Amino acid sequence: MKVQALLPLMAATVAIAPSPVSAAILIEDIESAVAIPDNFSFKTELEADYSLVSQTGDLSSISVTAPARINFYALGSESGLENTFLFGALSHTEADYAYDPTRLIGSADFTSPGSFGGLVFMSDGGLPAVPGLSNFGIFLPVGFSGSSYLTDTLVFGYDDGGASDDDYDDFVILAQISPIPEAHTWALLVAGFGLVGWQMRRSRARGLSTAG
Repeated sequence: MKVQALLPLMAATVAIAPSPVSAAILIEDIESAVAIPDNFSFKTELEADYSLVSQTGDLSSISVTAPARINFYALGSESGLENTFLFGALSHTEADYAYDPTRLIGSADFTSPGSFGGLVFMSDGGLPAVPGLSNFGIFLPVGFSGSSYLTDTLVFGYDDGGASDDDYDDFVILAQISPIPEAHTWALLVAGFGLVGWQMRRSRARGLSTAG
């Protein structure tokens, strides 16, 4: 069987396999937000690269909406202390970083939707921070309003002084989410391409039988 003849079958194989559900990060119960202050070291870059113009520490929960992989980037840091970001097995200590959106520090896979808790900042001389404390902040885009925020790119930061200087630039992290196929999606794809292979072998055997 010619490859051209197999194209409809291959297309059908892809069609029966559902696309991964779009994954996002959901922040809920946001009570208030203020403009990013002028003393925030990376204010210009966050607005230019991600249209982020406001910040808040008033939130109750962060979660993921579907199975996903999250890559973490250390965007920048500005502190006289030594600060560390932790999530699961990931632990990364900043070194007074200049702004760099490509500085990948680790990733994590979520096999099911649920809490995106466990985000922690620690310091050798400051106060620890987790979502819900005033020294853990997220950044919000132009035009944001309401009490929840759904995004595939979450930028959050740490104030190692306990929100004493009203910004979160002592360590700034970017969390970027992308969907990962669920197990049944892979199973359908493998089965479908197996069917294509079987059909090719069957057609080749028929050709040899006819030639003989």
